[in-house]
Amino acid sequence: MWRTLRDLADELPAAQQTVAGATAALAAALEQVSQRAWTIADDCRARLASVPIPIRPLQNQLARLDHLRLLDALVDCARGSRAELLDEIERLRSEVDRARATRDRIATGAREAMERGHLTTALYDMARAVDRYDAPASDLEEARKRKDAVEAAMRENHRLAARYAELEDDPTSDAEQRVEVLQRRRELLDFLCANVAAERAVTYAQDRLDVDVRILQERAAAAERRLDTLTEPGARLALSAATLAALDEFTAAHGSERDRLGRVQRMREHWQSLHARAGEDVARAEAASAEARRRRQRTLLARGLVGTLVVALAVTAWLALRRGGEDPLAAAVASVTGQLREPLTQAGYDPVQAVLDLDRFAGDLERSGLADSQVPGGREIVRAARAFAEHASATTRGHVAWGEFVAATEARRAEFERACALLPTAAASPEFAAVLDRFARAAELTAVFAAARACSDDAQRAIVRDYARSRGIAVEVQ
Repeated sequence: MWRTLRDLADELPAAQQTVAGATAALAAALEQVSQRAWTIADDCRARLASVPIPIRPLQNQLARLDHLRLLDALVDCARGSRAELLDEIERLRSEVDRARATRDRIATGAREAMERGHLTTALYDMARAVDRYDAPASDLEEARKRKDAVEAAMRENHRLAARYAELEDDPTSDAEQRVEVLQRRRELLDFLCANVAAERAVTYAQDRLDVDVRILQERAAAAERRLDTLTEPGARLALSAATLAALDEFTAAHGSERDRLGRVQRMREHWQSLHARAGEDVARAEAASAEARRRRQRTLLARGLVGTLVVALAVTAWLALRRGGEDPLAAAVASVTGQLREPLTQAGYDPVQAVLDLDRFAGDLERSGLADSQVPGGREIVRAARAFAEHASATTRGHVAWGEFVAATEARRAEFERACALLPTAAASPEFAAVLDRFARAAELTAVFAAARACSDDAQRAIVRDYARSRGIAVEVQ
């Protein structure tokens, strides 16, 4: 506008008086603006010399100067010409850009150093960027917090390592306490591996692997102690399988570090043997269970057969009782009557047939159910008949104890007679009583005739004659 009015006055002299006032006012305003621009430039120069260099305010001031330059509001003034002002603005821009680049480079380097774990270097560079170039203090505060956290983690890591050593030497400590300390230390080592320099992170990674192995050892030892308390083979097999799976998982997860897993490999081999023994125990238990099951089945089968037999005998006895209302004595008489040949004589004596007849009679009595009936004397008659028959049989076979022959024969006869005497008079039918008498006589004759054949000296012959004479038995002793 000022330049236009000035050009108008030069081309139209008649208009000079008209535009002179406006031209002078505009010229004074432009001079004031230029003077203000020089003041801003001097202020920027002073700020560039200060510490820290305020990059953002300098950029704002340069933006104001650029705005005045774009408005073409800069003119020559007492402070300097327009060209000198423009050169000063460009020099200020160059220095501000250089200061900003330096600040950004320092801040970027500090952040990179912090990411690499060089916290001391990062903290120094951040402080330099804040102190000299007025960088944001938030990055510096973050670096300080991270450095403090890393140093605290290092101190806590050393303390926990010492604490674990104390617990290892303490006989009252348990596995849970030791594992808790190791887990807290592992968390610290994870933090340190992620926040320290790479060359130091390698050491912390090795410590972390060692802590992992120690945790695995503690848990495996606790599992083995629990295994010793278990008695159920299935539970022992499940525990050993779970522990072995944990060891296999750990080995697979650290496959690249197998050269440092010797302790884990030895634990794995030990638990493989424990798992194999647990499997053998389970197999033996299953075999024993199967055998017990088969034994129970056989027992049940035998009991069923015995029960069936008892029921069959009971039914048979009941049917026998129901048929015609017969009692056990009648059934016994029906089954044994006519089995003995009478009378026995020495001339018609057949030792084999006599013994067979006696044994058959005793067997018939046993099978008749007389011993199981409620008839008094029934059980005693059956037992005495068997004993008398066996005595006659032994004598027939030559098993004669001559010193005891008389006493034994009399004892068997007396025992049988006492048993027969137990039968109630109302129950003992004449037929059955006659059968019993005939059996007793036949058994006694069989014993005497057999002894007469077995005599080998006069003393033995005298024993047989005396006994036969006392019992009224006609016998010829050889």
